Amino acid sequence: MITALQTSLFPLVSITGGTGAAGTPSDAPETSSSVAPAVQPASGGSSSSSLLSSAVLQQLLQVQSQQSATTKAAASGTSVTGSSPGSGQTQADAAVDALITLGAKQAAAGQVSLGDPYQSTLFNVASGNSGGKLTQSELQQSVIAGGGTAQEANALFDQLDPSGTGTVSETQMASQLATPAGGTFGNGLASYLNANGGTDDLQQSLLQQLTGIGLTQAQANSLAQQMQSTGLG
Repeated sequence: MITALQTSLFPLVSITGGTGAAGTPSDAPETSSSVAPAVQPASGGSSSSSLLSSAVLQQLLQVQSQQSATTKAAASGTSVTGSSPGSGQTQADAAVDALITLGAKQAAAGQVSLGDPYQSTLFNVASGNSGGKLTQSELQQSVIAGGGTAQEANALFDQLDPSGTGTVSETQMASQLATPAGGTFGNGLASYLNANGGTDDLQQSLLQQLTGIGLTQAQANSLAQQMQSTGLG
């Protein structure tokens, strides 16, 4: 982009010779040098083209700096939604989805209640019910167990811990997680299943969705029964 602007500001100069009318090569013999002759500034001062080029470059650098700042600000948003499949999903969202999947497996085993608050449940799932504060390594283990990656876990941890303290409290995590309508983990799971296609109003559809996010058939059967008994399926 800068090269194109600079080209439009300076007269065309032949690499091997001078310029004729309208910028076409003249009939002068070619020189042996491959370097274009310097453009001499007008007498009595510096070249106006050089000054204009300098001003344009400064404006371009300023625009580039503003765009960079805007991009960083957009990337540092505090709300992590999860349940956003497709090209618009961030790595942090994918990590939340992995935690929901792991929570669903634990709910099928009776370790998590569908009626528990969504945010505290995800914190317990992420930390392995260790209590206290969530560490990055704990989050990585949980996200991977839910089918995600370490890179996704790191992206979520960076968003939850912007100050770089190395730990995240339940309050911190809760303040940066979008809460589903209804507020329970079961509501969050139902929203996640719906966001990933299909409806959960039929037994077979619900089983397909649960196995589709990584649950075994036995886990899906158990959890589907729980969801239907609580009006979620």
